[in-house]
Amino acid sequence: MSKQSSNRVIWLAVIVFLMVGAGIGYAAVPQSTIRTAGGVTTYVGQYVNATLGYSMGGTEIIDNTRAATFVTLDTGQGANELYDMDQNVLQASAVIFATVDTGQGANELWDMDQNVETTSDVNFSSVEADEFYLNSVNITDNILNADPSGNPTFVDVTVTNLDASGTVDTDSIDEYSNGDGVTIDGVVHRDGAVLAEGQVYGVQWNQGTDTWIQIDIDGATITPVTANFNNHTVWGSITRVNLAPDGTINARYGDGDYASDGSNGEVMVEIPCFYVRGEQLTTGVYQWWISGVPLTGFEVHPVFLQRDGRPKAYIYIGAYEASLMVGTGVHDAVTTLKLHTRDTEQPWTGGEIDALPYDSGSVEFTRGETITGATNGGTGVVIDWTLTGGAWGGGTAAGTVYIKQQAVAAFIAENLNGSTGGANMAGATGVQVAESLTIGEARTYGSAPGAGWGQMGIWSLSAVKLLFIIEYGNMDSQTEIGRGVVDLAAGVGYAGLETAAASVDSNLDAAGTGVGTGADGDVPATYRYMENLWGNVWGFIDGYNAVDAEYRIIERDGDGTFADALATYEASSMAPITTDGYISDIEWDRVMKYLFIASATAGGAATYIPDYQYSHDAGETNILLAGGAWADASKAGLGGLYSDTVPSASYRDFGARAEYAP
Repeated sequence: MSKQSSNRVIWLAVIVFLMVGAGIGYAAVPQSTIRTAGGVTTYVGQYVNATLGYSMGGTEIIDNTRAATFVTLDTGQGANELYDMDQNVLQASAVIFATVDTGQGANELWDMDQNVETTSDVNFSSVEADEFYLNSVNITDNILNADPSGNPTFVDVTVTNLDASGTVDTDSIDEYSNGDGVTIDGVVHRDGAVLAEGQVYGVQWNQGTDTWIQIDIDGATITPVTANFNNHTVWGSITRVNLAPDGTINARYGDGDYASDGSNGEVMVEIPCFYVRGEQLTTGVYQWWISGVPLTGFEVHPVFLQRDGRPKAYIYIGAYEASLMVGTGVHDAVTTLKLHTRDTEQPWTGGEIDALPYDSGSVEFTRGETITGATNGGTGVVIDWTLTGGAWGGGTAAGTVYIKQQAVAAFIAENLNGSTGGANMAGATGVQVAESLTIGEARTYGSAPGAGWGQMGIWSLSAVKLLFIIEYGNMDSQTEIGRGVVDLAAGVGYAGLETAAASVDSNLDAAGTGVGTGADGDVPATYRYMENLWGNVWGFIDGYNAVDAEYRIIERDGDGTFADALATYEASSMAPITTDGYISDIEWDRVMKYLFIASATAGGAATYIPDYQYSHDAGETNILLAGGAWADASKAGLGGLYSDTVPSASYRDFGARAEYAP
């Protein structure tokens, strides 16, 4: 065969091979696709059976039964190293790794028996963290109440640097459950409240055994001291202020411009809002608590809702018994009378402050000076005055001067001589007129400064009593602080003391509590800046009626209107007692449980509630007074009550105390 014929045969064979190979799955593979390692001949343009998985050419065949070695494998994502695997890595496989490096270092992965997604409710037996940030999380709502039952259990949870936005140093969260809350370094977190341990104080009175104990929120016996109450958010925040008619605080006790003489506003005692709870465990066993924050089972004390039904952050009670002011105190033509709270002034009682008309005034009166009738010899001490006509400089001034009378002699139309203003400073135009003071008049004069003002109400008295009995663990105010002004002679006219007498304000301790200088029983007693809550004069208490069938109390929600005979009220479930005596037991129902009104009067001056109650007179609509007067001895006290008089009563030892509800 010729050379030309041989070549034709070879090319024909190649063409046949290529045609057959293509039919059974061979394809040309680019040079860069498959290379052998270790310098073995590279298959360039060789044929690979894509169906059966082997290549043809050279000295090596790669098929699906052989272990092939490649330098790299390019999957289109760049060169990737391939490592031996001792387990499946399919999507359905359970894969185990010794460690996983996520770029933050090798991390141990442990079996989880719960989801840890951001929406999961995850439980851990213990958690330890250097910093724990709450951000917008509410610790009490979202942590304490995360369990739908509201009673989660925390076990060995240790946290440092914890607060609502970043850091508050703490050591540990103690274990609490069943609604007891969580304590973090002495701070109790419960029911949406955060309060220092001991911030709920209470008292228990077992009437059957006549024993009192102080208790914590759970009813366990405690023995707090004065410092505990001084540091409390409620007791420790009680202070005196100078209050303007519109409720502006002009100064606080201790400020440089604070004044007790009324020149910078009414002298009032600021009491912050608090919450109360009362329980009758069994017959004759009573418990009361005060908290500075709302808790389950507690309610805002009704005094903080009075006069318009709005919750109030504070209420204000007169630091002293009220005296008289006319107008705005600038001695002009305004003749409106008001209750006025200040020191060194005679309390306004029925018939013991007189109005004396004058004219021909040439020298203006001075508060506190004595004026004397040039003809009849009557004397009086100036409290306030009006100027309704004329002028002082021209000797034509006319108006009314209000005096507290010293010598019992009537003024007549005569010249007036003043201890400061001199002879013939003015002329009296007639006889002085005694200013009565009934509960209705006191209500009118108390409200004269503007909205929110009035005289002390039944819920204000309740609040003060609760503060006292929980702080001292009993109601024996005369023993715990001092007898008060109760042992003076009955005398005639007004025979009590002026406000702030016997240097009592100079004797107050850090809590605003103390007594005057002198014999116990002859000097004032002050509790938390409120002087003469007992003793000196009986104080009208508004918002109370006793009728034969029931007690009628102004509504707790603050929607009621004060009146001599209440038109809207909450009625007790029991009828008033009619027996006078020392209080030995109290009325208890949903309305009465915070009022300490006697259901029995078989006690004494040193037992039970050791104060006297003059009880309801059958057939009458009675009003209420509290505290006792200058000659009431041991019958007086914070618990003393006078409930057998009528709205028209005006007596020389009946007075009033101002209050303000913003």
